[in-house]
Amino acid sequence: GRTINGTRCIDIDECAVKLDDCGHNATCANTDGGFTCFCDPGFDGDGRVCTDVDECAQGLDDCHALARCNNTVGGFICTCQPGYEGPGWFCADVNECAGVDPNNCEQLCVNTVGSSTCGCSPGWRLRDDVRTCEDVDECLEGIDGCDHNCTNTNGSYACSCLPKWKLADDLHTCIRPYPPPSPPPNPPFPPPLPPPSPPP
Repeated sequence: GRTINGTRCIDIDECAVKLDDCGHNATCANTDGGFTCFCDPGFDGDGRVCTDVDECAQGLDDCHALARCNNTVGGFICTCQPGYEGPGWFCADVNECAGVDPNNCEQLCVNTVGSSTCGCSPGWRLRDDVRTCEDVDECLEGIDGCDHNCTNTNGSYACSCLPKWKLADDLHTCIRPYPPPSPPPNPPFPPPLPPPSPPP
């Protein structure tokens, strides 16, 4: 609107003097002789009635693929999923094994994408409780590869050989340390007997 100031007609700033009818979540913009209402960011409508826009439902958010979008009045919040960290528009895997082991693993904590699990050192296997480890008896299970004898140890095994055999450098194969001795040569035949003497 306008008002007369002496001999001049001047514009009334309806926004400044609160003569506008813009909605609660709208902004009033003064114009020459009037005003315009604009819905605030995150709201939609004609400026007089403005309703919240659900950016999450309409796919208008910029949340990372590994984040959850939570709608708020006039906006939204991105929150990384469990096992990931970041500002929401970007999420990276959390290495749960880098700090306090969340699984209380007996031997190894193994980081996985978005989580972690327990593992065991070579020669051990994970028990059903998926936390503790038990020794693998390679000898009993026949996976030792020893030529002769196998002795199970904690997390491993040892090969040994029968008497008169030697363990090779591969610690599995048994070899004879020396070639077997040759049989003794045949004894020489006795010399022939002299012919009998003629009778007298």
